[in-house]
Amino acid sequence: MVSSSKLTANRRNARLSTGPRTAAGKALSSRNAFRHGLLAVQVILPDENAAEFDEFRDRVTADRSPVGEIEAILVERIVFASWRLRRVARIEAAAARAQMDPGFGVAENERFEDRVYWAMVRDSNSGNLLERVRRYEVTLERSFLSALHELERLQAGRAGEPTSIPAVIDVHVNSAE
Repeated sequence: MVSSSKLTANRRNARLSTGPRTAAGKALSSRNAFRHGLLAVQVILPDENAAEFDEFRDRVTADRSPVGEIEAILVERIVFASWRLRRVARIEAAAARAQMDPGFGVAENERFEDRVYWAMVRDSNSGNLLERVRRYEVTLERSFLSALHELERLQAGRAGEPTSIPAVIDVHVNSAE
């Protein structure tokens, strides 16, 4: 419990705080809640190559050839999920390096995926980090496949091919095995 005098002092100090004033300071503080980036609102993380993402998005868009806004939204979801899935593979590789190399993470020029791995370690409340990464991977794969299947269904219908409504399948997985 905080004393009333401490609470009063905290409130007085908070009124004096104006937050970041420069563009650089604002950009930095906008990432305060950033952890590992697998489910981040920002698709491209600060250390990732925006041009590489744009090229990837353009290739997937050309490959899927969306027509209309709904198809474009589904292609965007496919791009976002698959970009994040690439990140999962890099995090898994960093986790393997961390388990094999006692000096992992002490180098000044550590890789981006190594920094993301350490962010996941800090964020993890459980001892099984790879299981947590796997859960994120499954979520991203589900999002990717859902968007892909719906896009394919819409495009087949537009092409005059018979389509069925999306099937709902209830799958139970026993994780104790």
